[in-house]
Amino acid sequence: MKNIENLDYDKEFNLLISSEKYYTPPLECSVELWFDTRNKITPTKKHIHVLNQFMKIDPSELDKLIITLDNLRITSISNHRIIKKSKRINSFRELSVDYIILPRQSRTKNGYVLIYATTTWKIFRSEFLLEIEILFKNNKLELVREHSGLWTRLEWNLYYNVKE
Repeated sequence: MKNIENLDYDKEFNLLISSEKYYTPPLECSVELWFDTRNKITPTKKHIHVLNQFMKIDPSELDKLIITLDNLRITSISNHRIIKKSKRINSFRELSVDYIILPRQSRTKNGYVLIYATTTWKIFRSEFLLEIEILFKNNKLELVREHSGLWTRLEWNLYYNVKE
């Protein structure tokens, strides 16, 4: 990925946020980048390394993601979370990728990339679409679930950003 420039520091959330969108070939779209830097004004070397590695992700991991998304769709329909007419997602172009987050990962050897996206699936008895979070660990699909703010919760530092 080209040099990441034009980052604005958000004091309220302790994030560096790109002021422009960056094209990400694996996702086939341009997205905002968010770096959880905890009071630092530049992304860490690890953040940049993990992002660059993600740009070279094996396409088979993205194929796994499409399958996992379909499983989530089926489960969400059966649990009455989304409407029955929700269609299968066949590529990233069918998602609205909101941003990529490079969360804190200073205590772990692993590299994490979180993707926040909006599906085309309408939430049951609502006017809103289902938002999801996708976590990759060392460029392998780790989890896909409804948006929960994983990287902002205590759970992040208890299970992900830890020494092995």
